[in-house]
Amino acid sequence: HSPTLRPDGSVLDHPGYDVDTGLFFDSNGTTFPAIPPRPTLDDARAALGRLQEVVRDFPFTEPWHFAAWLSAVLSVVCRYTIMGCVPMHGITATTRGSGKSLLADTIAIIGTGRPAARWSQVDEEDEERKRLLSLALDGDPLVCIDNVTAPVGSGVLAMALTATSIKDRLLGKTQTL
Repeated sequence: HSPTLRPDGSVLDHPGYDVDTGLFFDSNGTTFPAIPPRPTLDDARAALGRLQEVVRDFPFTEPWHFAAWLSAVLSVVCRYTIMGCVPMHGITATTRGSGKSLLADTIAIIGTGRPAARWSQVDEEDEERKRLLSLALDGDPLVCIDNVTAPVGSGVLAMALTATSIKDRLLGKTQTL
């Protein structure tokens, strides 16, 4: 739903099916600014400035907080150029209502053209395993685990984040996917 980089580093920015990658770009009528075929350092700085503008009102307390946000954005935008896993990103704050979910949406909207799908935290690893397989089958490019109340982590989540593919049994069936 937004321009993305192809594995060869070129930009997929024309709506329609891209034979080389198997991706389908649907701009949903959105007009994106043109990207120069050979961006200069000044072009990159200008683009970074536009990204900083998006989050200028978020209460980042340290410069590396913006860098972490930018890392999350680039992980989504550049996903198809990365021949492996991308990191999970966490968003924390000391106060409720400070905009953590909205910040997650900025990442998702820039990278996919739509807000992040929300996912509640689960306590049981078996339930997380089922949900991760369902998430993979749905094809969501990212998800926001919202309102986290306990440390995040499990063997199955670690596997999903670090494996290039996973296989599991479909709920209620003997079939694996």
